[in-house]
Parts: sequence; C-alpha cells; structure tokens
Amino acid sequence: MNDFDLFRLSKSKAAVDICVTTIRKYFKQGLPFYKRGKVVFVSRRELEAFIRASRHAS
Repeated sequence: MNDFDLFRLSKSKAAVDICVTTIRKYFKQGLPFYKRGKVVFVSRRELEAFIRASRHAS
C-alpha cells in the first residue's frame, strides 16, 4: 500500500475528481496545502476530512 497521500493541485481532477477551482475555494475556507517551489500539493486525507467536516457543519 502507498502511504504517500499528496497529489498535485494541477492533477486534482484525475486524482480525486474535483476541479482545481473548487479546491482553491476550499483553501480559502481553511483546507491546508503544501508548496514546493511553484507546485502546490494537497493531502487526500486532509481533503476528505475537510469535506466531511463541511458537510456536518451545513
């Protein structure tokens, strides 16, 4: 099993089937992201937890 759960923001549609603009909206709402140079990475686990928490808050 691969424990490395980061994916590139630019590949988000293929990685998690969520478009880049939606994930950028999540960044503004508090989703953490990680930068290495100009590349932005997102954690699948943190994204999942963020979406679950957002659904419960609504």
